[in-house]
Amino acid sequence: MKNYAKLSLVRFGLLVVCLLIGNLNVLGGSDIFNFEPKPNLYILSIGINKYDDEKMKLPFSINDANKLSDEFEKRGKYKFNEIKKIVLTDGQVRKQDILNELDKISREMSSDDVFVFSFSGMGSHFENNGRGEFYLIPQDGNWSNAKEKGISNLELQSYFRKIRAENKLIILDSCESSSGFETAMNTFFETDENIKSSGDENILFIGTDAITYENEKLQMGLMSSVVLDAIKGKADFDTDGEVSFRELEFYMYLGAKKHNKTFKNQLSPRTVLRGKEFAISDTDKKMSEIAKERSKTEKESQL
Repeated sequence: MKNYAKLSLVRFGLLVVCLLIGNLNVLGGSDIFNFEPKPNLYILSIGINKYDDEKMKLPFSINDANKLSDEFEKRGKYKFNEIKKIVLTDGQVRKQDILNELDKISREMSSDDVFVFSFSGMGSHFENNGRGEFYLIPQDGNWSNAKEKGISNLELQSYFRKIRAENKLIILDSCESSSGFETAMNTFFETDENIKSSGDENILFIGTDAITYENEKLQMGLMSSVVLDAIKGKADFDTDGEVSFRELEFYMYLGAKKHNKTFKNQLSPRTVLRGKEFAISDTDKKMSEIAKERSKTEKESQL
């Protein structure tokens, strides 16, 4: 009986090892000692079409939010352990709605996770005694009450300081995100040496010019459309099957040039990239290869 129990334990141990190795093969590697857990991806995507002030209308901002968040989710299928997507649109985008989601994300994320934040809507920039102030304007705000209803750069900074993810992508497809670019940029790039994370931070910030171009043919904002093209694979310049922060940044200028030529606009994105290279999305080809390899491995494990 004792020998039988020992034999059962051995068999159970071998089964566990085989299952682990099989799972690692599915993930693309067979060396159990080199296995590294995948990070989680958090997406907060905001789009406002209808403001309470009827003079402020952006017909395709919700499309921007939905299409970008869906594409990041799709392209991250094999890159991330878990993808948590939050999309806020008309009726859900007052100031406190946005701050509540940022606070929730900051409490859930670890430094190993990845954060994508996109905002398609109105923004505003003021000069106050020579100091720039940048505001994201939520649904119940407008240009005249932005300081009261809007989310200031200082408020955003306080929340982004809590989000300790070392890899962050920030996309602002909003008016004034370029005229107040330096102010907006300093919101997301920590400048206080006493607060900076001890770890490496890889951050790409994408802003646009003072005019938000909405395109009827694309049913999107032009800047968001360029981002979408990039992460789908047009920015994979080294053809390794992934789109990195650096490739995305470079494509913003190339894609904007193509869009301007096609649609006769003057979109001029501005970007800042700091840190090391980080891949944010997989191309169709790479995703297909991974899916085939996983299917093959699963069939072999069943033999």
